[in-house]
Amino acid sequence: MPFCAKRGRQTDLARRAGLAQSVISMCESDRREPGLRTLTKLIEATGHKLSLALTPPTQDQLGLPDSPSAADWRRHRRTVTETLERAGAHNPRVFGSVARAEDAAASDIDLLVDLAATVGLVTLARLTRELTELLDAAVNIVPAAITNAFPPLVAAVARLLERLEHPTETPTFTPPLTTDHHKS
Repeated sequence: MPFCAKRGRQTDLARRAGLAQSVISMCESDRREPGLRTLTKLIEATGHKLSLALTPPTQDQLGLPDSPSAADWRRHRRTVTETLERAGAHNPRVFGSVARAEDAAASDIDLLVDLAATVGLVTLARLTRELTELLDAAVNIVPAAITNAFPPLVAAVARLLERLEHPTETPTFTPPLTTDHHKS
């Protein structure tokens, strides 16, 4: 039930808050989110007082889960970020087994990054090598742009990486059957 239906009409609340009735209507219908000043006026107009408190998050609420790979990432995050930024890669995000707290000692670290238009394959290969040495773990760098452009490709690559990381059977190669014969 809308707030004003309990406490009176929108026009009465608007008058007490010093706001236009249309502002109240838009807030109630979720067409507008009030800023802090407007919210304070609305709350005080109902006879209440707004009280805000900042509380630090608990350890289990901060970023990555607690695992050895995540601890390595946190320890080297500034250096990783600086290394990436010097090469034109920004906003690194960890995903995969480390982000899910399913990593093991031999797990790799998967990074999703935003790339400048000037970053090419050679730069990505160099970054992968540098970060692998720094973190002492294999690193996969995935440009964020391909996740938007090619979702099926990203899903396929993720499945392939998962199979390589946790093989359940020996991979085999079966050549496709063809009926064409090379003609001379």
